[in-house]
Amino acid sequence: MNDVRKTCITGKLPPPVGTSEWETFSQKCFCVDKTLMIKDIVDSVTTIALFTRPRRFGKTTALKMIRAFFEKRLDEKGEQVDTSYLFKDKKIWAAGETYRKLQGQFPVIYLTFKDHKSNCWEDALYDLQSTIGGECYRHMTAIETAAIDPLKRKQLASVANREATPKELAESLGFLAEAIHAHWKVKPVILIDEYDQPISSASTFGYYDQMCSFMRVFLSGALKDNAHVEMGLMTGVLRVAKEGILSGLNNLKVYTVFDAAAEG
Repeated sequence: MNDVRKTCITGKLPPPVGTSEWETFSQKCFCVDKTLMIKDIVDSVTTIALFTRPRRFGKTTALKMIRAFFEKRLDEKGEQVDTSYLFKDKKIWAAGETYRKLQGQFPVIYLTFKDHKSNCWEDALYDLQSTIGGECYRHMTAIETAAIDPLKRKQLASVANREATPKELAESLGFLAEAIHAHWKVKPVILIDEYDQPISSASTFGYYDQMCSFMRVFLSGALKDNAHVEMGLMTGVLRVAKEGILSGLNNLKVYTVFDAAAEG
């Protein structure tokens, strides 16, 4: 009865429990407008940012909102899809032309590690191959046509086919950004959701050193002073301070729950 009453008043339903699909419920459900978070990101001089929040705090939803704003989408004919309707009634649209002109203008690399909870290194590596390989496959057109080193193209194809070695897989994110930049002539935005979940699982189940070695190369290769990346945004529960996983990212800005500027 309460849901029916609220729907009659607002014309929208409450957000469904357990979903992080921002595009769906931002149009059909009533929710708090947090799109000014995008303005804070654009206004910041930081290239790489990490947003740390407790679990069930909306990290995935926020990252999907950011993806929807920046990502340049193409239809089956290769023509750009207009996604501005997702934001025209939001605060970011009223913030000015500076921000509106960025909407839908960037290729996006999107990775989520939130379900990476394997109890051994072999299974964890399989999960990494699946997640990273799937994103490489999604960008296969750029990989196949970009003017990059043929060896890098071959390596990325191996990742897409789930045939890469752990070392090749760890190097792949930086190579993928380079291929996308070369193909589109626009630097990609890299979004990584729950970057720390594989590390947390590794710590619990005894393959911590192997996972730390992998993530150190994977993140640094793509996000440290990379001329092929427009910006990189990560979410996680914690900043992993040990083992130098993030210490190599000398351009990293960490936004905790106490940073009001990151709340939008």
